[in-house]
Amino acid sequence: MTLSFRNPTTLLVSALQPLLYLFLFGPLLTGVTSLTADGRRTAYDIYVPALVLQLALFGGAFTGLTLLTEFRQGVLERMMATPIPRSALLAGRILRDTSLLVAQSVILICCSLVLGVRFAIGDVLTVLGMVALVAVTLSALSYYVALRTYNENSLSTVFNVALLPVLLLSGTMLPMTLAPEWLFWLSRADPLSYVVDGARAAFVGGHGWEVATAFGVVGTLACLTFLLAVRALSRRA
Repeated sequence: MTLSFRNPTTLLVSALQPLLYLFLFGPLLTGVTSLTADGRRTAYDIYVPALVLQLALFGGAFTGLTLLTEFRQGVLERMMATPIPRSALLAGRILRDTSLLVAQSVILICCSLVLGVRFAIGDVLTVLGMVALVAVTLSALSYYVALRTYNENSLSTVFNVALLPVLLLSGTMLPMTLAPEWLFWLSRADPLSYVVDGARAAFVGGHGWEVATAFGVVGTLACLTFLLAVRALSRRA
């Protein structure tokens, strides 16, 4: 983690794509009047919390590639020969990945101030908590796939295919309340959709069932994927 933060270029370059979405795609949403029909929020209040979750989704999904690189170089094998618990080996990597993605999310949210977005610090911290859990979930899942396939192409193919429907059905680009009824109910099968709804509610000060559901769903997924990754690494031993 220390080595990662000593190179701020990595943080800024990785945050470039979501910043482009924020400044070049976000303004298009200001003309969608149905987003702000309730008068309680702006289009950016809808888009920014979903965008940081999208950052965590894609940022965490391909972290398994770094594990495969360490495996090819023999670093992973040497570390597994030590008495360090397998859970600690993975937890250290996941916390590093999560810290970087949360830091990038902070940069993104701060940049949204230029567009007139206003928020309470407590609400942002709630959203960042969801970002952290999504990052843990995707990083652990990425390590699990990496440990099962030991192939960079296979890992990339799995996530390139899986992430698109997850992203589209989660409502990150536009709320699924604007979708036809059949598409809305299909989106309910996507766990990320509950997290996106909870993040949007939290961003404007909501602390009801949507926020609780979001933490319950993503917290459960984070625990399950971490256990799967630890089990896969233990089998490798």
